[in-house]
Amino acid sequence: MRKRRSRSGSRAFSGFSARVAARIALFGLLGAGLAYLAFANAFSNVTHRGNPRLALRFTPDDPVALTGLAAIRIARDQNLRDPAITALARQSLTELAINPAALRLIGLMASADGGLPAGRRAMLLADRMSRRDTATQLWLIEEAVARNDIPGALQRYDNALRVAGETQQVLFPVLTAALEDPQISDSFIPYIREPTPWLGDFVRHAVRNSRRPAAYAALFMRAGGLPRDPVFASLEQELIKRLIDTDASATAARYYGSLQGADRRVLRSAAFSDRSVDTRFVPLTWEIFTLPGLNAAFVRSGSDALALQGLVEAGGATPVARKVVLVPAGTYRFRARQGLIGQGGTAEATWQLLCSGGNSAQPVWSRTDPLVAQRRAVEASLNVPARCYTPMLRLLVTATGSSAEFTIQSVSLEPAA
Repeated sequence: MRKRRSRSGSRAFSGFSARVAARIALFGLLGAGLAYLAFANAFSNVTHRGNPRLALRFTPDDPVALTGLAAIRIARDQNLRDPAITALARQSLTELAINPAALRLIGLMASADGGLPAGRRAMLLADRMSRRDTATQLWLIEEAVARNDIPGALQRYDNALRVAGETQQVLFPVLTAALEDPQISDSFIPYIREPTPWLGDFVRHAVRNSRRPAAYAALFMRAGGLPRDPVFASLEQELIKRLIDTDASATAARYYGSLQGADRRVLRSAAFSDRSVDTRFVPLTWEIFTLPGLNAAFVRSGSDALALQGLVEAGGATPVARKVVLVPAGTYRFRARQGLIGQGGTAEATWQLLCSGGNSAQPVWSRTDPLVAQRRAVEASLNVPARCYTPMLRLLVTATGSSAEFTIQSVSLEPAA
């Protein structure tokens, strides 16, 4: 019995051992296969974008590597009608159904053969799957523009700029030029009234780079103004300066009048007042230059009137302040009260009238007087010529030998009697 048990036990054990050995061998093979697959998958994940050919050696059906290889091929101009590109994209789409990159490639190839309408269906499917594919959005912008669908194109701009900030360098210059046309810019008004996240960056680019800043002032007024936010407040100031620099003074005046806190009386006045020294609207209001060797500010004098006081280092004529005074052509009386603070220093003040906001503008009138400790009134007659589109008063102070501290007050420009 024991022997039979031993034999049967041996047979049972040997059978068990064989089954276990076979299972262990099977699991070993599976494990090795799974390990290889895991390695291949991990390797593909690393290489399928950077080196799709290498990734496909390990995983021939990797959908990302397939689209990556197709993208490499389509980047070569001579391959724009290569059927292998579409084949790779379709294979990728078979492996991964939610695959906007593959659909985009299919759409691009269809467009190369049959024009933009031929690729539209594939591109719209890609867009439905993901709005984060920048290349798809760029294609859809071009296709919408070709159909003269301005609202549709702007929607695609919005999509692209929301998901990929780096597209600003490509899209902002094109959009800036396009929105100079009122027929196009009216469709942009909703993106101002309900500010899109990239509006601040775009307005900054447009204000600084547009060849027609007056078109943007008109757009912002039609939209009811820019959002009430400190970021946009600084851009309003930049826009006013650009309008003056380009001699669009009439537009600058209208734009200023649309802003909160504006006072239209300031536009024709040279006087120092709380409204006329508001730095938000320079140089329609008084602007103090920020220059080395100059330190100046508006302060309250003993009579509670405002005075411009400053310290200027010795040297050449230093621009101190300027203000646009939008008066019509004619003869005017200029007045100011000015002098030195203290006994030290030798200096003189020069008042000028310019007819342009550009940096190269030459004065059409100039008056220079010494600054002395006994403050004195100066008065002069000046003529604002016809076609003086941007009349501007500018003050320069010249200190000789040493620095000089000065004060200016009671400035006015009134029509001659």
